[in-house]
Amino acid sequence: MHSVRIDMTSVPRWRAALTTLRGVDHVVDEEEAKNFVVLLQPSERQLLLKELTSFQGTPASEEVLPSAAELRQLALFCALPFVGFGFLDNFLMIVAGSYIEIGIGSIFTISTMAAAALGNTVSDIAGIGSAGYVERVAKKVGINPPALSAKQADMTRTRWAMNLGRVIGITIGCLLGMCPLLLMNEKPETTVVSVTSPVVILGAEEAVSQAER
Repeated sequence: MHSVRIDMTSVPRWRAALTTLRGVDHVVDEEEAKNFVVLLQPSERQLLLKELTSFQGTPASEEVLPSAAELRQLALFCALPFVGFGFLDNFLMIVAGSYIEIGIGSIFTISTMAAAALGNTVSDIAGIGSAGYVERVAKKVGINPPALSAKQADMTRTRWAMNLGRVIGITIGCLLGMCPLLLMNEKPETTVVSVTSPVVILGAEEAVSQAER
């Protein structure tokens, strides 16, 4: 196995991080591939090189299609991390947005939408640092991906199962992340205004004047 040698200083760290945030699906040219590899650990590069070599060496014979059970297992495996991502994103956005609206909003008179946008900024920043922890927790659940070959993993139905699992996972996570709304009192304060009829006021004034006479 030949080692992979990459000039770590030739790629800006911010550009490599941008490629990682976009995901492997966005590696469409040589520069994007280089940016992606820069942020990998040495052991991860070796694993990636091993799988790429195995993928290229697979004969172009007809592969057996993945079974429905394997696709469901793959969708569940892909959904679990996104449940965590969706939960943290909505949870932190609501909590941070509420505190920003109450604290900063009372001083600078910002709108509710501006507070929500600032809360979403805080949530996105926290999501960058928590991505690795969410993936580790998802792995500890014990759901493993199915044993698919390289050709099976590259099939259209396999990609559909992966993306569908991600969509379902992040939807469930976002819905669960709305739980802070259950603890917030959003009922507007009501002011009771007593309205007295002018006829009643005039009648009362006449009674008072007659009593004085």
